[in-house]
Amino acid sequence: MGTVDQRAKIRHRSVGPLAIAEAGEPRGTPLLLLHGIGSSSSGFADQLAVLGQTRWCIAVDAPGYAASDDDPSIASLDDYVGHYIRLLDALLVDLTDLLGVSWGGVIATRIALRHPSRVRRLVLADTSRGSGRDPEKAAAMRARSEILATEGPEQLARSRSHRLLSPNAPAELVERVSRSMASSIRLPGYGQAAVSMADTDHTEALALIETPTLVVVGALDMICPPAEAEQIASLHPQSRLVVIDGAGHLANQERPDEFNQQIDEFLQRKDPEMSTDAETGTDELNELMDSFMATRESRTEDWDTLAFQTKAGDQFRRAQVRYMGSGGTGRHEQDERIIQAENFTFSNMFLPPGAEGPEHNHHDAEEAFFVLEGTLEVRIHDLDDGTKSVARKLGYRDFIKIPAGVPRSLKNTGDTPALFCVMLGTGTPQIPTYPATSPMVGITRD
Repeated sequence: MGTVDQRAKIRHRSVGPLAIAEAGEPRGTPLLLLHGIGSSSSGFADQLAVLGQTRWCIAVDAPGYAASDDDPSIASLDDYVGHYIRLLDALLVDLTDLLGVSWGGVIATRIALRHPSRVRRLVLADTSRGSGRDPEKAAAMRARSEILATEGPEQLARSRSHRLLSPNAPAELVERVSRSMASSIRLPGYGQAAVSMADTDHTEALALIETPTLVVVGALDMICPPAEAEQIASLHPQSRLVVIDGAGHLANQERPDEFNQQIDEFLQRKDPEMSTDAETGTDELNELMDSFMATRESRTEDWDTLAFQTKAGDQFRRAQVRYMGSGGTGRHEQDERIIQAENFTFSNMFLPPGAEGPEHNHHDAEEAFFVLEGTLEVRIHDLDDGTKSVARKLGYRDFIKIPAGVPRSLKNTGDTPALFCVMLGTGTPQIPTYPATSPMVGITRD
């Protein structure tokens, strides 16, 4: 990418009922950019100016937004898909890279599902699976139309713009976002967009997408938080996740340099698996590289290894996802998917709400926990006085290390499943011990 003083010139025109802002030469595979429910093509100014230096970039005002025409016939998300496919046809584009922010990401997901042959690369930024998966969020979406009719675009924009950015966002950016929203939204377009979100839940469909996908989220996004991005990435077998530090919901506007770099690097990758070009190396190097890797799609939740612990109570039901080594829970040398551990083990643990990991002690190795999703309570216990303990609650991206010889226990204290990384500081850990008062005493695998 070029430097800021070489920013691409942005052009504006209408193609049928849709207004577009574009940059770059109209050749090659373009990048089509779809905005969120309270935005317009103007929200992609930084992407057009920078990414447009090396590729054709096209940002669209959605039907009923900004300079695009209203379409009273829109009744579902698929109607927006139809508009954008007709736009590509009018531009003589058979194949496009596709980037959607927030609501635009939900539409982009549907385009990839309905027309997979038209999408080369997919970027889902600060988006969700749709509001239809949550009745309260769906109801709030359906109320958006009445709120706009009552408050008007200026007041609505002022009340919502600050939530779209991080608490540290400069006042001028908050004001810019507010002005853009006020000048972009109107009825019936805003209400139609809200209904399309309320009616959509892509949870089950994400696994069907074969398009290589980059999931991007601002670390401080309060609208579509990192946990939602992680859910999307976990359900989509051809995706990877990137978190933009310090950014809120509009990461592309608040941290444009980091955002653009991630997009540029992703779009330049050549192979469909989003790895570097395997064909440039030797067969031996490729085989060696593959032996180092454990892909997410090859992992499974193993509920059986720890199932014997439920003899002590159903609260101990949880799952292990192994990556490197067997951890301290058993021996799985015959599982060829596991990378052999030398100096430490690495796995994920999945705890349903209310589930516990019983008090135990690894005398030979330190143990570390890193939370990926949900809430995890980690408690350490006094070795001499079993009645004494202290606990800490860990959330997204929180980390804790427990030294060897310190008793510890775990519990999911939240209402949603907890997923976290577990590392033991030795390649072949000993079986942990349990205190005499533990319900695990006398429980065996047999």
